[in-house]
Amino acid sequence: MQAASQNLVPVTLELGGKSPVVIGRSAKLDLAGTRLTFGKLLNGGQLCLSPDYVLVPEDMEEQLVARLVDEALSSLPAELLPVLDNVAVQVLDRDEDEPGLLGLYEGVPHTERTGSEGPDVVSVFRLPLCEMCDDLDDLRDEVRVTVIHELAHAAGIDDERLDELGWA
Repeated sequence: MQAASQNLVPVTLELGGKSPVVIGRSAKLDLAGTRLTFGKLLNGGQLCLSPDYVLVPEDMEEQLVARLVDEALSSLPAELLPVLDNVAVQVLDRDEDEPGLLGLYEGVPHTERTGSEGPDVVSVFRLPLCEMCDDLDDLRDEVRVTVIHELAHAAGIDDERLDELGWA
């Protein structure tokens, strides 16, 4: 910097660290989510003030993950849309049997239905997702992958085919 000042050379200073976003209890999560996405996408996320992670009160974490699940559902691949007619999607803390599980499909895949089956359930487990993700972008991506993965099982798509489709 001292050498640059002697020669009148322009210098760009970059702020270090991550940019947090603090969401308070009175925040409207739908609006906050939209603004966070816009802020991150602006200029390809290459702004010093572009959000890197989100701090929310613990009691609002479930709402945030539910909002991300809604986002994932609104951007599903067209092949999975028919599956939504008979699937309930829920956000839970953690699976009791497998605490590290991210998601779980329970039901009869559409390719094996005979007509007498009840509704299927896809569970998304927020605590393992939040624990494994470093920032909001990771969490958003991981929630989307988990939702698509479990709904693909509801559609009768196996893991090998998921890989081929690029949905795994």
